[in-house]
Amino acid sequence: MRLTTRQATLEEIHSLYLCIPEFGSLHSLSDLQQRIGDNPSHGLIAEIDGQAAGFKLGYQTTPGEFYSWLGAVLPAFRRKGVAQAMLAEQERWARSQGYQQLWVKTRNQFRAMLIMLISHEYQIFTLEKKGEVDEYRLLLKKNL
Repeated sequence: MRLTTRQATLEEIHSLYLCIPEFGSLHSLSDLQQRIGDNPSHGLIAEIDGQAAGFKLGYQTTPGEFYSWLGAVLPAFRRKGVAQAMLAEQERWARSQGYQQLWVKTRNQFRAMLIMLISHEYQIFTLEKKGEVDEYRLLLKKNL
């Protein structure tokens, strides 16, 4: 198994986004474009043996701060280190661009994501209560 990451276009990311059952295809390609706007952004695709396995998309929120907005691994490729590889690459890229902080939002129900972030030195700094406890949003930050 050969796991690699590469830069990706919004179109490539959106086509993978549509394959993630947990997201429910809520965002159109124009939603992604609108959300990022003119902010510096970075899109990443992970591939296993040349086949797309996951993606990560983020953008600058303020100078020095980068928000890892959307990311997921296709169900067939989970538990193979794909999310960790993308996280490491995004951190490396953010440092190389001069960002001092990286932050991410996840939901209580995505425990694997939460555990991975905490094990990589992300710290919870805000909790947004929305709906049931599983739906609560946790915001985590890491100083680079």
